[in-house]
Amino acid sequence: MPRAGRTASTPAEPSRYVRVAAREEQVIEDEDRYRTDAQKEWARWAAHGYAKRWQPRSILWFGAVFTVVMIAALFTVFWLAAHGRL
Repeated sequence: MPRAGRTASTPAEPSRYVRVAAREEQVIEDEDRYRTDAQKEWARWAAHGYAKRWQPRSILWFGAVFTVVMIAALFTVFWLAAHGRL
């Protein structure tokens, strides 16, 4: 919904926003020299307000390990139940 005095097609000073974004990216790149890959990933995620299309690698690893352990546990329970040992 546009504010009073503006139409929906009028951009709100786009050049100002581009300059701010470019400055923020440069600061992030300067600090990236001293960060590990995981720290760079989290810094990019934080810089964009924690809005990200993909999950961080640490979360993906946790999900993969949890899934493998859960499958192994369920397989063990069913195997023991099938052989009358449970």
